[in-house]
Parts: sequence; structure tokens; C-alpha cells
Amino acid sequence: MMLKHPLFQLLSLSLFFLTVEGYKNSSANTFQTKYDPKAVELQKKAVETFNKIQIGEDKKIDSAISLLDQAIQIDPNYSLAYSTKSQFLVAQGELGQAAKVMENMLQRVPEFSEAIVYAGMIHTRLGNQTKAKYWYGKALKLLKSQPEKDRRREQSRISTIGLLLILTGSTMEGKTTLKELKKQLGPDDSLKSFIDELENLNYDPSKVVGQLLGISSPSHTVH
Repeated sequence: MMLKHPLFQLLSLSLFFLTVEGYKNSSANTFQTKYDPKAVELQKKAVETFNKIQIGEDKKIDSAISLLDQAIQIDPNYSLAYSTKSQFLVAQGELGQAAKVMENMLQRVPEFSEAIVYAGMIHTRLGNQTKAKYWYGKALKLLKSQPEKDRRREQSRISTIGLLLILTGSTMEGKTTLKELKKQLGPDDSLKSFIDELENLNYDPSKVVGQLLGISSPSHTVH
């Protein structure tokens, strides 16, 4: 079972987190929402190209990445092009390049919490614990300062804080945070399923990050 959580919905449109009850993270909504139509179209074409790729067809993957490079050149503020490119690079196993793409993006949108957490997870997978903790710490500080009025957004924010506490080594505090949140959730709630799966993974940061990045998944499909 692959971990799913709403935090990254706007970051990569299903890298590992599918739409959950129309959730939209407020930090993403504070950024530019009107992008160059040509860049948007190129990003869509890149996703379509990537979804047709059979494992091992590296040239086609390069073609998809080239489309995203064009989109970024046309509109350097189009954050989805950066995150999609990073996703493709992760799927290829090029984690170092994926991290650089996200960090370039964060120079333009430094308070985009989804991207901050994602950059941290890539560095965890790379074994760069110092950089990973830097990004996790930044995300924690940002999320703790942004309580949400909307109940569902607030639940998502709290679950992400719990996740980050676990990833930064504050396992007991993270477990307590998630346990208290779980009491508020129904039996079929996607966030409850997310917390249950964390428990199944014994809150092991390496396993959790691997699941969230989708590296252990045989499918490369992007939605």
C-alpha cells in the first residue's frame, strides 16, 4: 500500500498524494495563480508524454523533461513545471538533480510548504540528513505559524506536522500528535488511512519517505 496524503496535491497533482475532498493548501494559494498559457500547455504535454513511457525508455523521459524546461524558460514562476520535473527525475532515480530543481523553485516561492517538505524528503533519500533537517525544520516553523480556519485544512496541517516531527526524530511527539488527530477522523477517512499506514511502517523515516516519494512503486504514471 502506497502512502497518500493531501499535502502535496498542488505540488505535483498525484506524485503520491491524490485529491482529498477538494483540499487546497493555503500556502500554495498565496502564490501566483495566473501563468503563461504556453507554459501550462507544455507542462500538460510533458505529463501526457511521461504517462506513455514504458520503463527503460529514457529518451522519452528526456523528451518530457525537455518540455518542462521549455515551460520554465517561458514562465520561470510556474511552480508546477518545477515540481513535475522533479517528479520525473525522482522516477529516473536522479535524486540529486531533483533536489536542485526543488531548491531552484524555492528561491522563487520560499514559503511553499509542499515544496519544502518534498525537498527535505529527497535529501533524506539521498542521505543528506543535515539538508533534510534544514528543510523539515523550515516547514515545521511555517506550518506551526499557519493555523487554518477550515476544519479539513487544519486536520491536514496537523497531520503534516506530525509527519515532520517523526521525520526529524521527535517520534513520540509525532505519534502523540497523530494519535490525537486520529480520534477526530471517521473510519473511512483518507487521513486515518495515512496514519494507519505510518503505524504499519513503524514510523520508520526511511520507509516512510520511500513510500511518499513513490520510489518503491512499480508504476510511473502521473495523473
